[in-house]
Amino acid sequence: MLISLTAFSQNVISKDSNIILPKPIAKLVIKDLIKKDSLEAELIVVKKNQSLLQTNLKEKDSVINSKIHEIDIFKIKDDLNQTMLGLTNQQKANLKNEADNLTTQVKSLNRKLAVRTTGAAIIIGLLVYMIVK
Repeated sequence: MLISLTAFSQNVISKDSNIILPKPIAKLVIKDLIKKDSLEAELIVVKKNQSLLQTNLKEKDSVINSKIHEIDIFKIKDDLNQTMLGLTNQQKANLKNEADNLTTQVKSLNRKLAVRTTGAAIIIGLLVYMIVK
């Protein structure tokens, strides 16, 4: 498809001079000027939207990074809690072992005391029997 273009040129146009265009061409010029104005306004809106989107993206990235940091802190806190729980369980086990050992020692001492008390009573009984006889 071949396209032909006809161009008109005027060498000198002063500000006061009027250019006369045929009516169909003037309508096309007006349409083009209106279209240009609306496209310029749309371009301004698109640039503002792009700027807002970039700002929103930066804010979202900032929020995501802070949440990732928060998750890392919670993981560290959980690890510390697990360590503390393990140490507490170990302390409970140690205290139970110590309590069991002390209970065993008390029982042993009670047996020894019972044997000594019984032995002393027998000896006293024998001495009283020997004195009375």
